[in-house]
Amino acid sequence: MTETTIIRGDIVTLQELIPGGHVVVEDGKIAGIGAGEPDTSGRVLDFQGRLVAPGFVDIHIHGGGGQDVMDASPEGLDRLSLFLAAGGVTSFLATTYTAPHGRILVAARNVRDAIERGTDGAEVLGVHMEGPYIDPAWCGAQDRRYIRRPQTKELEEVHREAGGNLRIVTLAPEVEGALDAIGWLSARGIVPAAGHTDATYGEAMAGIDAGMRPPTCSAPCAPYTTGSPGWRAPPSGTVGSPWSSSPTASTSTLRPWGWPPG
Repeated sequence: MTETTIIRGDIVTLQELIPGGHVVVEDGKIAGIGAGEPDTSGRVLDFQGRLVAPGFVDIHIHGGGGQDVMDASPEGLDRLSLFLAAGGVTSFLATTYTAPHGRILVAARNVRDAIERGTDGAEVLGVHMEGPYIDPAWCGAQDRRYIRRPQTKELEEVHREAGGNLRIVTLAPEVEGALDAIGWLSARGIVPAAGHTDATYGEAMAGIDAGMRPPTCSAPCAPYTTGSPGWRAPPSGTVGSPWSSSPTASTSTLRPWGWPPG
């Protein structure tokens, strides 16, 4: 028997705002959106006068609500999930940062445990590994003491400890060993994203040819390709050159190309 829920409110869609509209949910999936009252019956959740919008998917979050992904236990990740849900986030990738390999493995293991247990707030989808395979020249807030060359053995261990839930790895395509790592990641449906990089146009294009996706972050993580004083000018630089012709570049942090299914 189909379980139907009707959500009333001001409905936010990609195309428009529908005041006094409705969303029909059948067996956990959206079956219809429209104005006024639906032509079906079911359990009603009345949010008239309030916005009803799709939940946010946060693919780059290091912590919040007093919790740090690198330090959090599965219980701490659950508290983070509640903190994020309060702001409209319905799922997220727990994001690590540049640190000793052992610390990253512990964080990945905690994410796996949180996924297996489930969370009371936003759903944990997996791990976003930001660093340590980045360019020291553009390390930003990352600890340069632990920056190192990409190693597929390390990536394999993180992926295993995360229960096969390593989803994104941010790295610099110009560092030694990066192209092999990009190929390894792409072959397994893991998104290799450019970030914290000082790549030239050619180095960035080599990364793209190997499977690199749009940048995780730009300034202060990578130089722009502009003629502004102090910034790198075309044709060198990462942000403006390889992805400037793509309309998706400006939304790359929300919808990375090649995002693995599920």
